[in-house]
Amino acid sequence: MKSKIKLFNKAIFKSTLKLNMWVPILNFVLLFLMMLMPIMAQKMLLKYEDQDYLGAVKNIINLSNGEFNILVLLIIPVILGAVVTRFMQNKLQNIHIHSMPIEKKQIYTTNVIAGFILLIIPIIINIFGMLLILGPSVFSQCGNEIVSWTYIAFSLEFLIFALTIMVGTLIGSSLMQTIFTYILLVFPVGIYMLIQSTLKIFIIGYAFKESIVESSLAMKLSILPQTFMVESSYLREKNMTENLYLIYILVAIVITIISYFIYKARKVEKTGDIVVFRKLNPILKYGITFCFMIAIGMIVYAIFNESMTHMIVAYAVTSFVAYFLAEMLIRKSVRVLDSYKGYLVYVIVMLIIFAGIKMDITGFENRVPNIGDISKVSYTLISDYSNNVELTTQENKEAVLEIHNIILSEKAHSKMYSRGGSKNYFDIEYVLKNGRKMSRQYTLEYSSETQKEIETIEKVIFASEEYKKQAYEVFDKENINWIGITLYGEEIAHISKKEEIKELIDLMRKDTLLMIYEQRMKESQATEKIKFVNEILIEKHVEQNENYERSTSLYYNDDFKNTKEWLIEHNYYPKS
Repeated sequence: MKSKIKLFNKAIFKSTLKLNMWVPILNFVLLFLMMLMPIMAQKMLLKYEDQDYLGAVKNIINLSNGEFNILVLLIIPVILGAVVTRFMQNKLQNIHIHSMPIEKKQIYTTNVIAGFILLIIPIIINIFGMLLILGPSVFSQCGNEIVSWTYIAFSLEFLIFALTIMVGTLIGSSLMQTIFTYILLVFPVGIYMLIQSTLKIFIIGYAFKESIVESSLAMKLSILPQTFMVESSYLREKNMTENLYLIYILVAIVITIISYFIYKARKVEKTGDIVVFRKLNPILKYGITFCFMIAIGMIVYAIFNESMTHMIVAYAVTSFVAYFLAEMLIRKSVRVLDSYKGYLVYVIVMLIIFAGIKMDITGFENRVPNIGDISKVSYTLISDYSNNVELTTQENKEAVLEIHNIILSEKAHSKMYSRGGSKNYFDIEYVLKNGRKMSRQYTLEYSSETQKEIETIEKVIFASEEYKKQAYEVFDKENINWIGITLYGEEIAHISKKEEIKELIDLMRKDTLLMIYEQRMKESQATEKIKFVNEILIEKHVEQNENYERSTSLYYNDDFKNTKEWLIEHNYYPKS
């Protein structure tokens, strides 16, 4: 006789829907207040045929200024995941449901299916609500935005719901399930930034650029910040192009399946424990200790003027407190001092790790590439305030390497502090011929003699055409609409003739190439600026639907002989 695999129980399904129907009702009410009601208000305020009405509706659907809508995406799935797994956390419900002649497979799949239905009902009703309010014509015109909202909302809510269920199978308390779920939603990028920032403090030259966090794998794995990012149309489109939301849906399915096997191995009597699997206790204990240690240490480091001493003291105190608090949570008892040996092991391991970092056993701090291996190098002059430029000539690459070696020779001077010296920032990135990158960042405070030595080498870089054409915007601005001559922030002349604009820009480019290092360093360098506006003067702002002008300032030095003569000749130069 063939055995039937039962995955669904009708009685449990009805009970779960009945008990938890308040969650989708709450979800729909919030969606109505934050999406449908604003759409109705726009319809009453603006004419039906007005283009502004369509734009306003699209902004609402696109979650522009939709902070509360984002909070719904973060809160509702966690609540729903917690209530449908409540039978695991509540002792009476746990004993009751597992005493019935029903397999765990049925219990789990039935509750998950019920929860999934409760999750998608408000989304579906919201779509029909938009159809009724907008009408078929406007609804079809907003089709892309509606599909995008549905896709993103579903993928994020489904993944958060699945993660909440998985945490619920590992945790024995609904409160702790909720707390650990939110920790998990931000953990990847949080721990990534903490470790990177800590390494930057302990390893001289370690490069950690906050700008790369947004595109890092850690950020993509962190659902909480990703949810807040849906306000940005650029990031939404980027994630759609990378199929990130599709990956979230697939990951949610995998997590749901894995959670079943965790639940299957879970013992009924463990309900009420912080962690229901004893083998996970050390991971939780040492994880809490380490995370609290480096987080509080980083805060103390920032508060006490980047004091390493205060940071180490914070490490010691925080790790001690966090370790024994974690032990209390796990044991559900204050009698935990007998576990001191575990703390001593943690301390020894941390001492070995930090000693290894401080001793630079990998040779990271002194590592510089060979000149023959460098394809190009990105560098910013300490005496200039332009962005990083990419240098490819042999002379410039050798100059940067020489500066790098001078920096390393200063390494012995503690944090390179020298009383009375000036503080400078260095950002160097080598791109090697094999495609690999080597990045270094330094914050140095050294003597005036060392600074002069570096500036002498920088003169070689500054004099190169390669550097100036990247560092000064006058070389990459075309189709200029008008130029304003400003003095102390006030416009004193306006140039709009195309031939005059071309003549002036050509002369400025010529003078910029002729400019020597000493001219750039003059105190008067900031007294005059020439302001320009691009040909693309007015354009639609994607998210705000407003017009705006693009403008910037071109560097001008009073030693620009050709430019100054032209300005005087055409009566554009300020009279004394």
